[in-house]
Amino acid sequence: MTRYDQDKYRIYSTECDPYFICSNNLKLELDPEGFLENKGVFNSFVYSNDPDATYMFYGSWGSSGFVLRQAYLSNNSWIRCPNFIESGADGPFISKIGDSLFLFFHDIGISYKVSTDNLSCSNSWSEKTTIVIKSEWYDSLQIINPSLTSSGNKLFLYYSGRGDDGVVRLNLATRDLEVPKKEKYVILPGFLGSWNKNAIVYNQPSVPGDWALNPIAKEYTGLKTTLNNLNLEENKDYYFFYYDWRKKIADIVSDFNNFIDNTVKAENTNINLVGHSLGGLVARIYTQEHPEDEIKKVITV
Repeated sequence: MTRYDQDKYRIYSTECDPYFICSNNLKLELDPEGFLENKGVFNSFVYSNDPDATYMFYGSWGSSGFVLRQAYLSNNSWIRCPNFIESGADGPFISKIGDSLFLFFHDIGISYKVSTDNLSCSNSWSEKTTIVIKSEWYDSLQIINPSLTSSGNKLFLYYSGRGDDGVVRLNLATRDLEVPKKEKYVILPGFLGSWNKNAIVYNQPSVPGDWALNPIAKEYTGLKTTLNNLNLEENKDYYFFYYDWRKKIADIVSDFNNFIDNTVKAENTNINLVGHSLGGLVARIYTQEHPEDEIKKVITV
């Protein structure tokens, strides 16, 4: 909740029962800090995507005007994220639809941004899309404070609007919402890039899951580090396909097809292939033989 005291807006919390009968004991959660907040902080929305990660989205008012910001909870204190999300914005509301996070807010109207990343201070947000503008008599003067619910791909957006008569009303807008596809990445190492000691040294039979990265292949370390720094998780957001490079190309492609079908494919997902050397050849042949699959890009090096 927001309270105006000592010439600034501050964010507080209190305890309420299921009937919204709340205690009068208020706890200060966020005090204004720095030039971006020298007039106050307000309109907080707390969101948690797992028990160990809780974030607060809030509006701030300072020397640069209104700014939409983010903080995370650590040891019962809120730590501000270094970057702001959107200038000239306020009234945040977060909703997860599919695998995507939708951040709604008000600025010139009601707008939203989308992220397919795991929630963090370094989220990559899309360009904003404005979906409600001041176009009706009942919201011609002001549109603020979006909140929403969804059913399937139908979005029900509630917001406050002040009309020509100066009266503030609760309004509803609906629209179909296209959920962006989540991006996944599959890396195919090159010739000699995969290793299975029992198969190579002792000529024992093997299956694709028995293979791992060749210990002498250091070329992929930098790529893995980059993907991890982008908050992508191995075997969830990106995958390595290790394979028996002694096989015929057609057999490797068949193994790769099984890997895509059984391990990588997911609903509403784009798949990007990155192939090195022989791995690039496998990726190219696979996309030619399976043009119906959700392959967005193929990069070969």
